[in-house]
Amino acid sequence: MVEEYCRGCLEASAGLALNPVPDSVFSRMAACFPWNGSKLEMCRTVLRDLVGCGVESLVSWGSITLPWGRVLGKGHASIVSLGYYDNRIVAVKIRRTDSKHKSFQSEGILQESAWRAGVAPRVYCYRDNVIVMDLLEGIPLGDLPVLTKGDVSVILSSAYALDKAGIHHHEISRPWKHVYLTDANAVIIDFGSSSYGYCRNLPSITGSLLRRVGIEISESLKSLLSTYKHGCNSRLYLSIRDFVLGYFN
Repeated sequence: MVEEYCRGCLEASAGLALNPVPDSVFSRMAACFPWNGSKLEMCRTVLRDLVGCGVESLVSWGSITLPWGRVLGKGHASIVSLGYYDNRIVAVKIRRTDSKHKSFQSEGILQESAWRAGVAPRVYCYRDNVIVMDLLEGIPLGDLPVLTKGDVSVILSSAYALDKAGIHHHEISRPWKHVYLTDANAVIIDFGSSSYGYCRNLPSITGSLLRRVGIEISESLKSLLSTYKHGCNSRLYLSIRDFVLGYFN
């Protein structure tokens, strides 16, 4: 099945002297996804970035099944594979050959800043085509049947921390696949469309959480959120948090 799906990809990358990653058929398939005969140099570059970052191997594992193996995640710009790095299990984000994003460099920098703020997976290495990070163990917000007061509290706290770090996550208004609840806190992922900017995450996610439970934002809360956007004031954050928590059990 693998050879039928991507025989050209395997043959084209078989001669690359880039041990140990390309020795794995799965690694080569992941680096060349989706295969296009005109993207040979892109495949080679991805493999070089994997080796350059010190990735020891990629592993077929995850909930998403592709014709040649399983991965942790698949989007329009990348796939995420389980991997080994420095004798630890990690997640490896790999740029798709048809991605409109030219590089992961900016995303890697922003995620590293978010990790230092305590709200994103740790980044070990990033290149144009690869980000090596901690494997996230948690529940995506969209899979929670019910949002509790405790859940909402840690979600708002992480959004506020991201605001204070000066990062605007442009997808956080749709947090269901971008925010995970762990045993410790709420972790935010996918910084590909993020940018530097202040005080937008808390207002965005507040609206999403309230709409999830069918609550319209009151004029009083709108006023608080509007003022908060002009400086991420800590007292305003606490007022907003307490206001929102009042809607949950």
